[in-house]
Amino acid sequence: MAKLLILTPRRLQQLATEGIIPKVERGRYELAPVVQAYIHYLRERAVPGAMNAVSIDEARQRKLAADARLAEIEVAKAEGAVASIAAVEKGWTVLVHTLRGRLLALPQHIAAMVAVETEIAKCEALIASQIKGALSELGDTKLSDIEDRTSEPERGAGAGDANDASAARSQHQRVGRPRKGAVAGS
Repeated sequence: MAKLLILTPRRLQQLATEGIIPKVERGRYELAPVVQAYIHYLRERAVPGAMNAVSIDEARQRKLAADARLAEIEVAKAEGAVASIAAVEKGWTVLVHTLRGRLLALPQHIAAMVAVETEIAKCEALIASQIKGALSELGDTKLSDIEDRTSEPERGAGAGDANDASAARSQHQRVGRPRKGAVAGS
């Protein structure tokens, strides 16, 4: 068998040990299965993956399956069951910017109420209720609300938020009761 395949007897034994060539019993081989297995082995080594080549029918089946998956995705998009990554990212951006604006505006809204309070517990309760109100308002936001906002034109970079300006303005203004002895209009 080794002479027929142009191999050394030792190499033939190695191929049998590796399971490439079938062996009937010790030192005995069947001609046709051995030759076929060796040819198959040589083909695999010459062109890796050649035996795993996809048939035309299999390729067509895979293409049809892929087309069907794409059609299902398109139907799901049309039904509103899925959203594009860009739309979700835009929605989260709007939501985060809205949250930022509301949180930056809180000091302006709370300052006058807190300034008249003398008890820390009441101050904390006022602040907590304002924060909970802002968060619950944002929690009630629906995707359709976000989509409506994303269709609006974007503000330019550096333009800022109206709430940013009012929050910054209130940081340098006195709130609460006037100081004793202060003259109105001065």
